[in-house]
Amino acid sequence: MTSASALSTLATSAINGLHFTWIDWFVVFGYLALTTWVGHVMRGKQATIRDFFLAGRTLPWQAVSGSIIATEISGVTFIGVPGMIYALNGNWTYLQWAIGSIIARCLVGMFFVKFYYEKEIYSPYDFMANRLGAGLKRLATGLFFLGSILGQSVRVLVAALALDAVTPMSFTTCIWIIGAFAIVWTLMGGMQTVIWTDVMQFFLFVIGGVLALVWMIHAIPGGWAGIVDAGKAVPEAGANGKFTLFSFVTDPKVEFTLWVALIAVPFQNMFAFGVDQLSAQRMFCCRGEHDARKAIIWSSFGQLITVLMMTVGVSLFVFYQTTGSTSIEAWKFAQSGDYVFPVWITSELPIGVRGLILAGIFAAAISSLDSILAALSQTTLSLFVDTTDEHVSDGDHHHLLRWSRILVVTWGLGLSAFAIVLDQLRGNVNMVQLAFGMIAYTTGPMLGLFFASLLAKTRRVSMIGLTIGVIASVAIVACFRMEVWTIAQKTGHMSAKDVAGLPTMTEKKTASPLVQLDASFNGEALYGYHVTAELPSGELTVDSIEPIGSEDAKHQIAKLTAPDTLLSIEVIDKAKALESLPLVTEDAPLWIKGVISRTTDGTPRLLVKGAANIAPATPDAAITSDPEELRQLLPHLDGQHRAIVTTGPTPKIGFAWFYPLTTLLTLGCGLLIPGGHSKMRESA
Repeated sequence: MTSASALSTLATSAINGLHFTWIDWFVVFGYLALTTWVGHVMRGKQATIRDFFLAGRTLPWQAVSGSIIATEISGVTFIGVPGMIYALNGNWTYLQWAIGSIIARCLVGMFFVKFYYEKEIYSPYDFMANRLGAGLKRLATGLFFLGSILGQSVRVLVAALALDAVTPMSFTTCIWIIGAFAIVWTLMGGMQTVIWTDVMQFFLFVIGGVLALVWMIHAIPGGWAGIVDAGKAVPEAGANGKFTLFSFVTDPKVEFTLWVALIAVPFQNMFAFGVDQLSAQRMFCCRGEHDARKAIIWSSFGQLITVLMMTVGVSLFVFYQTTGSTSIEAWKFAQSGDYVFPVWITSELPIGVRGLILAGIFAAAISSLDSILAALSQTTLSLFVDTTDEHVSDGDHHHLLRWSRILVVTWGLGLSAFAIVLDQLRGNVNMVQLAFGMIAYTTGPMLGLFFASLLAKTRRVSMIGLTIGVIASVAIVACFRMEVWTIAQKTGHMSAKDVAGLPTMTEKKTASPLVQLDASFNGEALYGYHVTAELPSGELTVDSIEPIGSEDAKHQIAKLTAPDTLLSIEVIDKAKALESLPLVTEDAPLWIKGVISRTTDGTPRLLVKGAANIAPATPDAAITSDPEELRQLLPHLDGQHRAIVTTGPTPKIGFAWFYPLTTLLTLGCGLLIPGGHSKMRESA
């Protein structure tokens, strides 16, 4: 048996095996220096807060559109989408969301933009204040703060993943470095710098994705045809394998379906591009209403980058199925599927090219973070000062600029700190799903407030009702999301079984077919059940394998003591492998990947090497050298021998459905609940 000291040895080896050369580091720092220089040159004058927050409303719509795309794509799509598609059950159904996204952009361009150019305002929340008063603005701004802290911290995590994959620095240190760069870029030139550096990231995203795809096409036997054939031959991913595009499933837990794309996603994207200051602030930087409309509608072409990165994800899956992964790569993949693309870049691309692409990922995440820092700084300042006042003196502008920069630093430190906390809570959840899930708390309530402002011309709106609607919406989402319950588990107040028993939760079970493993014992082939569960956020509780049709037959996981000769395993870092199972040796408890015990007569039968043979996000595999014995124990279903594994609690409703539900709840409360009614302000 590998000794306990191997934990640190393997961790060090993994990092050293994925490190950059000095040429790569030269490219990284060179690109960051170039981006910083471009931001400095393009910063323009910074004499007023209008210059700092709106770039003087002088930017061409093409640059603004590219900035919207770059901010939307960011590292979440560039890293998270390939990781999501790479998972064994990952497929193209995520692309259905593009339908709802394009619908929403057209609605924002045709109907939202004209309201934002009626008067000199800095944010959608100024528009709400003009319609229904300062109270509504404070409520909307508070929700924006909450949504930004929850959602934008994910962008910090994405960049930290890329940095963590190639450096010996701790994950926490990576987060602080990213936060520091974002603060500096924002302070340098406000929105002018933010948008022009975004344009650079847009082009690098396209170049990086194309380079990666072309490289894999040449590396995989059969080229593009080989990728398509292998991608379609993955039954776990759907009828057309990895290229399964449409899903008509009506299960509310499933997020990537056509029904979600048509009904729920337009609400999320109307908020993202029309109400969320992160993107809306860019429209305010255009020269006029017509340019702003073109910027948001033409940004729909950014969905092509999503298609590109989904294709990269399929190619990554085929590449590692064809070539296999090393133990070091498996060690990284076991932690998170989001590591797949950064690890492939560092291990497969030539020197210099890999440095350029990872520098782009790093810089893009910084650019996304500096965007939200500018938005948070502006909205915070506007709570205390009327930034739309045309009679502000030059001295007052200098004073406000100084406070704006102080707020940038404060928010930068705060978001970085929360990103560290979020990393501890997210478990093994994919970054794309985490990002969309976190904004579910505030998307609906804020969109509901905006619609209430639009209706203020013809309807009386209750501020008390809107407040009740917002509180109820956030509370409902919290009950159905995992974050609150994960904290309860980590603090010892609830077990995973307790959480799964809640009315809003259910147990997540995965059925897996009998397969022959790439391993043997004493010359005999081994058969087992590869569990390819998508792990939930929080503590993993794989507590049993239940034969289909038999509730009584359970094979419990046990702590085992076994001699060295029976085991061939990869020891991995306990701190970075929440899904692993404990194995007790004579020396000390070790944590291993991909092992479950199947006991007969209360004694262990066999354990097997799992790290290199089991797909990422795979917690366990039930092993035996006698397939007939498994067939007797596990009755077949539809001609397949399958086992069901419980992987912990999961919400009964997918996060996307909360976008329309909480929008309508907030709006309905504002229109129907009596008390504290507000009319549209005459000045509007």
